[in-house]
Amino acid sequence: QLLIRSFHEIDMNGPRFAGQIHSKNFDDGNVFSGGWTTQQVIGTAQWTTSSAGGSPTDYGVISSYFDGAHHETENWLISPSIDLTTGSSPVIHFDNAKNYTGPALELLVSTDYDGVSDPNEQGTWYLLPAIYSGGSFTWVNSGNIELGAFISDHTYFAFKYTGTSVNASTWEIDNIIIRG
Repeated sequence: QLLIRSFHEIDMNGPRFAGQIHSKNFDDGNVFSGGWTTQQVIGTAQWTTSSAGGSPTDYGVISSYFDGAHHETENWLISPSIDLTTGSSPVIHFDNAKNYTGPALELLVSTDYDGVSDPNEQGTWYLLPAIYSGGSFTWVNSGNIELGAFISDHTYFAFKYTGTSVNASTWEIDNIIIRG
């Protein structure tokens, strides 16, 4: 229970979470809110939102299995430019779940991407280590991924999804938080 004795006790003008630089959840049902974009490199599978499986809130999801078949796909979900110079010891973490057999989801970072081009042709991208779901739509947290080597006022993060014509995992992500 929360007991509010005066309106002065609920002044919410300061930062919500100390040290939080950027966050993205999909509770608004919009993949693109907050400046996020996608780059469709191969195929037609798109990042969307869902609350299937009894989730109380929306999350981001992608799968290249549709219309009864697997489809070759490469689609990047890319953050807006994020200034990591405003904090100290920045980290990123996110929740993820997957099901079915297929290529692993990848989290990448770039400090020289232009924000609009095919990420395979522009910018230098580095793969970040993360803890990923083992399957059965079991949600896990990625753990804190240190970003000290990528401190820049122009940092991009991307979730790269790939699927083949033989197999395709379904990947779900939520609660992306960058703090420093």
